[in-house]
Amino acid sequence: MGRNVPDWVLYIIAGVGILLIITGAVVLGAVWWRWRVRRYVIRLVGWCEGTQSAYRGLEEVATRLAGATDAELIEFASDSTHLDRKALVEIATQQAIADEELETVALPKRLWAIGANLAAAARAVSREASRVGEDAGPDAVLEGMGRIDLGSAALAVTGAAQALHGVCEELGVEDRAVYGGGLYI
Repeated sequence: MGRNVPDWVLYIIAGVGILLIITGAVVLGAVWWRWRVRRYVIRLVGWCEGTQSAYRGLEEVATRLAGATDAELIEFASDSTHLDRKALVEIATQQAIADEELETVALPKRLWAIGANLAAAARAVSREASRVGEDAGPDAVLEGMGRIDLGSAALAVTGAAQALHGVCEELGVEDRAVYGGGLYI
């Protein structure tokens, strides 16, 4: 009962088997990496939505105060518990946290620039919202409101959102799939 198959055939079968295993591992690794990058993109979309929402809140407060009467401005400036002052403090605090998280999160190299853009946008919104101090006096509050630069914050937020949108399109991640589709982060 000898072997009827030459040794070289066994070597070829073994080589093809090893090649299939290596190819499968490479394909599986590529699929896993793409899934992982998509998960990070979804997290970045969440941060971006938070920063855009914070900017809209900042803009709403600034717009409301721009059309306020003198009495309303005096109330805003003199009352540290005024709803709009609390909103500005909350926006500044939350965006400072988002900035710090975005600066320290371990992103794939492909997403470093997007993370840096989002951190800069969060920093810009936080900086502008914090111009009105929580414990500042009435004159300092009004002066701080006058120094809020919505344009620079809008530019940072829009630029970060556009860069992220490009990556989302490239990877097939739709914003509405993250929020409008029912998946909330």
